[in-house]
Amino acid sequence: MSLTDYIITVFCLIDDMLAEMKDDGLNLRRRGPAPQLADSVVLAREIIGEFLGYDTDSGIFHYFRRHHVAFFRNSCRCIARPSPERPPTFGESNSACISGCCAA
Repeated sequence: MSLTDYIITVFCLIDDMLAEMKDDGLNLRRRGPAPQLADSVVLAREIIGEFLGYDTDSGIFHYFRRHHVAFFRNSCRCIARPSPERPPTFGESNSACISGCCAA
């Protein structure tokens, strides 16, 4: 299995499990502001990052920002605007980066 296939598989498994939990009435979040990232994106990145040997949140963040920004575009913390040219990626609304940090 390639790394790309692994990333997609892990994300889909987590996303499906969280959807089942929500259908059963279990929710990870109960209070507070709406998150900028979907829970499935955060959990998938943590699991994949640990699997690859990145032990810190900062290391995982920088790894995905450098190597897999196409999968997790909205996690690069940049200003976004609507764009019909690019479909949404994992855990993201239909937006495109205008600051250049997400240029793939």
